[in-house]
Amino acid sequence: RQLLGVETLHLLPPRVPWGHKGTFGHVLVVGGSKDYPGAPALSGQAVLRGGAGLVTVAVPECIAGRFRPDELIVVPLVTNGAGYLGEESFLQLEDLLANKNSLVIGPGLGNHPEVLIIVKALLEQWNGPTVIDADALRVLTEGFLESIPLGKRQQWIITPHPGEMARLIHSNAVQINQERLSASEEFAHNWGINVVLKGAPTIITNGEKTYINSTGNHGLGTAGTGDVLAGLIGSLLAQGLKPIEASCVGVYAHGAAGDLAAKQGARGLIASDCLKWLPEILA
Repeated sequence: RQLLGVETLHLLPPRVPWGHKGTFGHVLVVGGSKDYPGAPALSGQAVLRGGAGLVTVAVPECIAGRFRPDELIVVPLVTNGAGYLGEESFLQLEDLLANKNSLVIGPGLGNHPEVLIIVKALLEQWNGPTVIDADALRVLTEGFLESIPLGKRQQWIITPHPGEMARLIHSNAVQINQERLSASEEFAHNWGINVVLKGAPTIITNGEKTYINSTGNHGLGTAGTGDVLAGLIGSLLAQGLKPIEASCVGVYAHGAAGDLAAKQGARGLIASDCLKWLPEILA
């Protein structure tokens, strides 16, 4: 077990002077619903602030019009009429997977049966590095995990908060917080998945090596900071870092950006404040 310090940033991939947007990776973010339109937008911005060259944000068509024109490539997806992704959107998503370097799935998707069908299908189809966040974590039942080859699971990073972790291992959030290290290490070891257990402190483990984050503050306990973290880790994956490396750098940098933002007042910190400080941390 190792404490993450500023040396973690030495894992950042070098930047070639002649690089262009295609050089630094293209991330696909799949998320959003009528209830949570802002989550995938935060993740998408974090992808770019993390250094990736391109991000495509695939969201239900009912919220696509709420995205302001900016750097995000926004693709409207067919919905089920209830404001969530529908099964009809799978073919669109399958096409979007082509030529992507990493996948971030979950931010703002919402809990709906058709959404879970889509998440399962995408995880079965995609063989690259993946960040699984928020409601996408609901598909990770024992039966589903057993159906996925170990080599593929080793490319996955899950980013649960204690309540989501508790659901995965049939426990409760209080117990998870009392046993943060053992709960995350046991799940990672049993399934070969990289675990980022959010909280104070955030734990990163692949079941063999475990890291404890040293950055962050209570101001990060606000809506959307997890969406930023998921996008940031996805960005680092797309730039070529291994899953455990991307997890460590992402968590450390996210917390460090939050610490800089908190100097202006931790109590009123919002998720997008972290986006503003990421370039300085990752310089």
